[in-house]
Amino acid sequence: MGCDEQYAGAILLIWELIEKHRGTLVFTNTRSVAEDMAFRLRLLLGDPPVSVHHGSLSRESRERAEQDFKEGRLKALICTSSLELGIDIGTADLVLQFNSPRQINKLVQRVGRSGHWITRVSKGYVVCSDVVELEEAAAIIGYAFTGHTEDIRIMENSMATLANQLISEIRVLGRDHWTHLFSLFRRAYPFRNMTEEQFLDVVKFLSSTGKLRFDGESVSRGGRGGNLTYFIENISMIPSEKNYRVIDIGSNRFVGTLDERYVVSEIEPGTYFVMRGETWRTVRVDEDRILVERFPHRRACTQVVRGGRHTCAP
Repeated sequence: MGCDEQYAGAILLIWELIEKHRGTLVFTNTRSVAEDMAFRLRLLLGDPPVSVHHGSLSRESRERAEQDFKEGRLKALICTSSLELGIDIGTADLVLQFNSPRQINKLVQRVGRSGHWITRVSKGYVVCSDVVELEEAAAIIGYAFTGHTEDIRIMENSMATLANQLISEIRVLGRDHWTHLFSLFRRAYPFRNMTEEQFLDVVKFLSSTGKLRFDGESVSRGGRGGNLTYFIENISMIPSEKNYRVIDIGSNRFVGTLDERYVVSEIEPGTYFVMRGETWRTVRVDEDRILVERFPHRRACTQVVRGGRHTCAP
């Protein structure tokens, strides 16, 4: 497998558990680990009924994986938080968490995806690759069994959020009195304690930058398209990051995305990377896309059991 014994043993145990169940969700904490685990399972087993699911893959790839899992063509999905919530992917009878989930709430949410029915019991295992991960996971599991979860912290009075939503509201209304807008935003829990002074400071700031107009009474759209430009470029509060589209030149299909930081430091023509659990060779890097071709890999490992422990040998 080209990896250390503990990691290889964890992957082999995960596969043993997958084989014993009808449908398994394997959660990892990062996309890179999900890809790496699927890649190593393919090296080990050839073409196991396993697929990868995370946010960097194309919508087509994710939907195909969900449908194949739902219809029983796949025994497992190796995923990140992309499958934490109630997406209808059929019934999973086991959840595996690789290494500590870091949070009690996250563990409960993920394990709850198995036996997802009111009369069934959720079943899950945490598989760790080293003693530090094991200790943290044990503590989290202990808290989960006692019913203790982390407190939910809600950020209050985010002025950047207020500015974003205020401009969005004015795009719809066109004009409104500031007192009505103030009472409207105060109905939202995070802004329940906002003062008139705080609200007006944001309104005046947006007016000074041309995003809105404020005459002391009414708030209206800014001039020269400033309000519309901001609205279009800042619909989401998630910071934008340049992504490169990965295109398979063999089929001309969209495979997924890679973020700019990874592309700049790691990707150039001739380099290899793993996506969707498969190996791809970079053919060309354009301004906003990466052209790739499949790189076939052979089954490189065999399973060896010595003294009751799983190892991997070439």
